[in-house]
Amino acid sequence: MSSRPDPWRILRSKTDLAEEAILLLSERDAWQKVYALPKAEKFPQVCFTGFSSANRERLETIAGTVGLEPKDSVAKGLVLLVIGPNAGESKIKKAELQGVHVTDEDGFIAFVEAQKI
Repeated sequence: MSSRPDPWRILRSKTDLAEEAILLLSERDAWQKVYALPKAEKFPQVCFTGFSSANRERLETIAGTVGLEPKDSVAKGLVLLVIGPNAGESKIKKAELQGVHVTDEDGFIAFVEAQKI
């Protein structure tokens, strides 16, 4: 059994092509249609750590207003780590090793304000 994805299943879930039209496609044609699908838009990612739940939710809402995607951890794609009063050293160190910009809440708010100009 192959672990390769089925192009017809992808087309069923990602397009509004009729089932009959999908079934008529050869595997080659189905893959061509899959690769022609628009890519999902990726947004820069931000992580908030060391904040209370309420404060983190508030900051995540603000992040969304300037096109940042909030994440729970330091991982590939993260561009900004915002640290609160209870931030753990391991998360900060991991971010620094990955070249992620680390700032506090005031720095984040200044960044947001600059984006609105």
